Amino acid sequence: MNKPKIVRPQDSQPAHARWFDRKKYVTINFDVQKPKDVQVDIQPDKMILCCKNSTDDVFYNELHFYEKVQINDSRERVYDRTINVLLRKIKPDYAWPRLQKDEAKPSWISVDFDNWRDWEHEEDEGKEEYDRYVDVSTSGNLLMQSSIQVNVFGYFAVLFDNVHIILKGCFLCISCAF
Repeated sequence: MNKPKIVRPQDSQPAHARWFDRKKYVTINFDVQKPKDVQVDIQPDKMILCCKNSTDDVFYNELHFYEKVQINDSRERVYDRTINVLLRKIKPDYAWPRLQKDEAKPSWISVDFDNWRDWEHEEDEGKEEYDRYVDVSTSGNLLMQSSIQVNVFGYFAVLFDNVHIILKGCFLCISCAF
């Protein structure tokens, strides 16, 4: 099924776009109030978005991606105030340093810091250190200390003889080893 080619309308403007990176996906949120007549064309190396808002202002965005994406597993969803585009990376576990191939960043693209995570190092390094300290505390090698405090890669842990309290961000985990 061939999609009709999306042509840049006269008097169009770009919609503001916020993006963030994950291991397998890149997500882009286009800020458009009550979008209608939405057309999205996702290709392996670029995407085009064309739509209108509630006051019939015309928006047109064309993005040439930093890396290629899988078009069959990429999709868009239209919401009341945004158009969400989920792009499946061809190279998973590879962080995109920017959204577009071109190093010059247009003023209408910004990083979505509310959803941004440094997933490349965050989980693995902290988890490895945490596991090492838990192994030490459960093997009885505490060398007669009643507690040990550990703060490694964002994990804060207090290890008592039989109770472990681990805090990561706003998550608290308490385990007992009796």
